[in-house]
Order: sequence, then structure tokens, then C-alpha cells
Amino acid sequence: MNTVTRTLRALSVARAAAVACAMLASAVANATDAVQWRVEDGGNGHWYQVTVSELIGNSWVTARAMAQGLGGDLATFGTLTEWNHVSSNVIAGDTAGPNPQTMYLGGRKIDNDWGWADGSPWPSTPPWFQPGICPGVAAPNGDGTVLQSFCDGLFWDDRPEVGGGALNKALFEWSADCNNDGIVDYGQILSGTLADANANGVPDTCESTLLVPSQYPTIQAAIDAVPAGAQRTVQVAAGTYHESFALNGKDVIVRGAANNTTILDGTGLTTSIARFTGGEPATAGVENLVFRNGIVGSRFTPKSTFTIGGALYGVNSAAAIRNCRFEQNIADFGGGVYLLRCAMNVVDSDFTGNTARDEGGGMQVYETTGVVSGCDF
Repeated sequence: MNTVTRTLRALSVARAAAVACAMLASAVANATDAVQWRVEDGGNGHWYQVTVSELIGNSWVTARAMAQGLGGDLATFGTLTEWNHVSSNVIAGDTAGPNPQTMYLGGRKIDNDWGWADGSPWPSTPPWFQPGICPGVAAPNGDGTVLQSFCDGLFWDDRPEVGGGALNKALFEWSADCNNDGIVDYGQILSGTLADANANGVPDTCESTLLVPSQYPTIQAAIDAVPAGAQRTVQVAAGTYHESFALNGKDVIVRGAANNTTILDGTGLTTSIARFTGGEPATAGVENLVFRNGIVGSRFTPKSTFTIGGALYGVNSAAAIRNCRFEQNIADFGGGVYLLRCAMNVVDSDFTGNTARDEGGGMQVYETTGVVSGCDF
């Protein structure tokens, strides 16, 4: 077998989206200082920061994965008051690159309607750029699918999700309060009030491990027990398990025991062994697991006649695959793994004896960014 180190291309751009926390932390070093909109000033207590990094690679999906990997997200704005404050006090300070004050925001076109990717309420009167407002700037062509700040950071404009000119820049926002003390965690990490040893933007006090099967009978039961917005590790003891599970958008790592001793056997299942379909962040994923005999896969849609991802199916997810084995899995497309519109790293994993009836025996990817590194096919 050959060891494969390959960059997946999405549209015309390939970049690492789900990078290691240490790389993310270094990327944020090339940024403006984080600024808080303080509650005592009439704000929401959130923190905002302009981040400039070649790791973004002109990809909105990658920019969002980086933000989530640091415990935040791309910035969203529920009111014009919030936008005007952040525009004046954060975006206006950006002087980097050929397009100062122009950067990715958290807006995305969903089913031909604009909205915030994290589900926040969309403002009733968004500050769209209009022809004539910015002297010497041509009118927008209206074919973009994600949101950027524009015109010296005063307005919003659409742009392609990938490419469309240099834009290795994004506005990150932190709003999580995982310990429910009424203070946004990120500021407490910056001040040293809360420790964050792994630099993932989640205070160490909020991270914990759920044990399967000693505490929870199944992997899915452990995942379901994780509170929304919290980051947890589900540690699965050595043994063979006959179950399927879905991360359901949660920031969860499902981790097996060492030396390939945690085996997920798909015999008798009616779907893929694992499913990442809820917009999981880059800090989520699977580690140290053996996926074996996933021979059913998932239906692409409820009415589809073909199956995808015998062992693992991912769509619109940034969750990672690390140090896993995929053995004797079968589907029509992507016998081992099928990824659609993901920003996912697949690292140090082995693919053996997987079969696709049509395409992608070991793995099939489509409209996906990320890095496959140190894997054997």
C-alpha cells in the first residue's frame, strides 16, 4: 500500500480547514486585538477579532472552521446597533492586505435566502452595499453565496464561497458561556481567569470525558447527554460495538482505546456506522476507532436509490478523522467514507478492503476542503 498525503480540492481551491489547535492559535497571532462589546456599555459581552491568515485560503468554510476551532464562530449581527459598533471599533482598525476592512462574516445563502450560518436571527434591514455608495466601486454582481464586509467596513456584500479574489481574512466572534457564570468565556481565557491548556477556546473546567459503556450504555447515549454548546470527549472502552451514531452538530470527540481495540462493527445496522451531518466544528470528530463491516451506508436523500458512506458519512461538517481504521465497508459511493461540502482533515488512518459499487472504494469527497495526511489506502 502507498502512503497518501493529498490535498482535497473544493471548487478551485484547496486548503486545510480543520487544522490543529496549535496552528489555529498561531494563525490568530496575525490579527487585531480582540475587542469586547461590554455589557456596561449597552453591549452583549461578546468578543470580536479580525484574523488574517493564509490558512483561510479564500474559503468561507475554512474561515468558519478556524473560528470554531478556537471556540468561536464567524461574526453575526442581530441588530444594526451591534453592526455599527463592531464596524466602528473592530473592523475599522484593520489595515492588512490589499482590501482593508473587507473580510468574511457569518452570513450564508441558504435555500436562496440569506441567513446566519449559526441560526441567529437575521436583521430586518441589513446594510447591503448599493451602487453609488462607494465611489469608484462597481455594482455587486449578486452571484455570491456568503457574506463579507465591504466599502471600508461600512456595508455588507455577497461573494463566492470559495475564491473570488484574495480574502484571507475573517471576523471571529466569541459568545459562549459554558460555565453559565454570565461572562463570555473568551475574555476569561484572555485574562487568565479560566485556563485553556489546549488553546481550543473552551475553558478546561468545561471539558470532561463521558465513558462508554461504564457511564453510558451506548455511544449515542453519551453524545445525547452532552449539553448544547459544550465540548466533551466520549471515551469508548476496548471491545466490539454494534451501533450507529450521529454527532448531531455537537462539539464531541468519540475516542476509542489504543492499539485498534475499539471496534465498531456495522453488522446488522441499517445506516452508516457514523454520521457527521449537523455542521460540527473542527474540534469534533473520531479518533482511535476501527470501522468494520459497514455494508449498508446511508441514503443520499430519503428517496434515493443509492447509498453513500458505508462506515462514515459527512455533510457540511468540519469534524476530523484521526488514527482510525476502515475495513471491509461497502456502499455505492464512498465504501469507507463519503464527504460532501465538508472542511475535514483525515489524518493517520488506514483504509483496507473497502468497496464502492460505483465510485470511491476507500473514500469519496465532493465539494470538500481539508487534508488527507499519513493515510494508507
